[in-house]
Amino acid sequence: MRALLEKKGIFPSFRKRFCTRLLKTDLFRDFLIKLHKELSFEEVEVWTGVRKEESPSREETEDFRLPAGVPHPKNGLKYPFPVSYIYPIKDLTKEEVFKELRKRNIPINPLYQMGFDRVGCYPCLASSRSIVQVIKASLKGDEFSKKRVEEIKEIAGNLNKQVHPDYTLSQLIKRAQRELRDEENRKKMLNLPLEF
Repeated sequence: MRALLEKKGIFPSFRKRFCTRLLKTDLFRDFLIKLHKELSFEEVEVWTGVRKEESPSREETEDFRLPAGVPHPKNGLKYPFPVSYIYPIKDLTKEEVFKELRKRNIPINPLYQMGFDRVGCYPCLASSRSIVQVIKASLKGDEFSKKRVEEIKEIAGNLNKQVHPDYTLSQLIKRAQRELRDEENRKKMLNLPLEF
């Protein structure tokens, strides 16, 4: 990601999410095409852990089959073989997924316990909310998050760019500090004895 940011000279944003295309979808397509040449299979099934409740753009998620040579409706990528997209947990809530993981003794990503809703990219540099979450985790003492924040600062300085189209890193740090203060104040308010 760092090399990509330095090559592009900008940070990704919701409007310019080049990172997803270059670091995920294109690489995955290239991998499947290479595998197809080696194994000569007829069709591929892609199983993805996307849930409808994650975001408005995912509310309409349904399984579908993409015939060979037909562009994918969202990313426009084509495959020389049919691809079926399967979303096995699309109708489950987050609580149902966690319950099933616990039942099977499968560890839950610790980032969820730190308050992250989605953890595919840590942090998602296209999301100011994700950056603020990482800053908050670093302010609470999480070493991994501290390293990410330092890396973001360094890259922003090298590129002489803002980390987000609408906010500077300083603004996002202040937002994270304010949110932490608000959280502490709410906790204090909840612990106050009731007076009548």
